[in-house]
Amino acid sequence: MVGKYKVITLCGSTRFKDAFMETQKRLTLEGNIVISVGLFGHSGDMEVWENMDEGTLTKTKEMLDDMHKRKIDMADEIYVINVGGYIGDSTRSEIEYARKTGKKVRYLEQPEGIIEEEIDCFLPSIDLDKSFAKLHAQKNYLVRYTDIMKGIDAIGDPIYQKKYSGYYRVRRGADWKREYFRLMIDYRARKDITFGEILLRLYQATGQIEASFASKMLATLDANMPIWDSNVLKALQLRLKGKNTEIRLSNAVVLYDRICSWYLAFLHTDQAKEMIERFNKEFPDYENLSETKKIDFILWASQ
Repeated sequence: MVGKYKVITLCGSTRFKDAFMETQKRLTLEGNIVISVGLFGHSGDMEVWENMDEGTLTKTKEMLDDMHKRKIDMADEIYVINVGGYIGDSTRSEIEYARKTGKKVRYLEQPEGIIEEEIDCFLPSIDLDKSFAKLHAQKNYLVRYTDIMKGIDAIGDPIYQKKYSGYYRVRRGADWKREYFRLMIDYRARKDITFGEILLRLYQATGQIEASFASKMLATLDANMPIWDSNVLKALQLRLKGKNTEIRLSNAVVLYDRICSWYLAFLHTDQAKEMIERFNKEFPDYENLSETKKIDFILWASQ
């Protein structure tokens, strides 16, 4: 907030210049300070690039991408201009960056296949006695998870890969696994990796939309990030749809964003604090797990 005004940064493909201008006007008249893009590189500002050599062009685009993330830092929330449901790679990265930094994300058009209602304050119905009974009965999952997280520096080791594949039930061929773990090795040292980038790189390498395995890679590299699996989607009443690959890739990023949003809000609730306190009491040897992972285990055991 600046004074009494909310600050909103617009994100989206610059091909939608008219939608940017209309949205900026509308949000401004609603009493918000609106931060937009600096130029419309895909819609009227092509002369900016015409005389640049390849190296300068690359550096300029990198500067603009970084500059827009700084605009997100300045905002209370972002507003995604997703005309026709389109969300490109740069916008996906901006959505995830906004979510990681605690910003609310809103959309011009509700992404197809994503449940309409907000889930930020949704409280799942969980039988904790049942969940913890299952966790005790299958405590080996805690042991195996801890082993995987401790062995993160050995991603290239076939033994580690076998453990990882067994734990996460990676039932894919040898070529798929080779590409998966190659990407995981590449991303291990990076701090700015996003779900959307992993998802896209996996798609480019394998030809498959692997949202669940993309999230598991990310959550292994950053234990504070949640996992996307059928149990989590069921508990949060979410589902993924899409008429074509492009829409499904975009919707997957939005849906994962919703999962992250829910965790961010839920961890501050009394219900979450009760669940984490009980987890620590019943599994003191695993008290150092991230709070996100503790909730993830409880959600998994609830189904």
